Amino acid sequence: MEIRIDTEADAAYIRLRKGKVHRTEELGEGYMLDFSRAGKVIGIEVLHLSKKSAGVLGVDVPERVWKLALSA
Repeated sequence: MEIRIDTEADAAYIRLRKGKVHRTEELGEGYMLDFSRAGKVIGIEVLHLSKKSAGVLGVDVPERVWKLALSA
C-alpha cells in the first residue's frame, strides 16, 4: 500500500495494488475508486482532504468505501 498526499490539490491517493487504471467510479462525498481492467480496485482518491476528520491514515475513509475497495 502506498499513500500520497497532495496539499495543493487538497487530496490523497491510497494505492492498494499496482496496475493500470481502466475506469474510475465516483462514490460521492469526495471519494473515487480506480479499477483495473479485471475489475480489481487499484486505489482510492480522497478529495477535499482538509475537510475530512483525521483517522489512522490521516483521513477518515468511510467503512462502505473500504468494503467496496477490498471486495473487488
